[in-house]
Amino acid sequence: RDRMNRFDEIASHLENVDGSKKEIILSLLSDFVFYEEKIKELRKYPQYIINPNNPQQQKALPVHRILKDYQAQKNDIATKILRTLQCEAGEESALMKALGEFND
Repeated sequence: RDRMNRFDEIASHLENVDGSKKEIILSLLSDFVFYEEKIKELRKYPQYIINPNNPQQQKALPVHRILKDYQAQKNDIATKILRTLQCEAGEESALMKALGEFND
């Protein structure tokens, strides 16, 4: 899926949301999809170096830290989106499902 498809897929769950809330959520959603894309890319790279002679010796590569940071950013944005929608239970459950459908 490309970025716009993912954005549109999630945004389609916002049909009945109030205009001002919807604007806030759509701006957050753009960042959410950005972080999903970056995470997908970074997962292609090794995160650790493991000493073949002593597997107990492991070193986290910078990509590991970046991935954790991006994941935290993505989760934070999802939380902000869901808080913005707190009153609208129907949209919230559909949106939660859509936000959670992130796989490689």
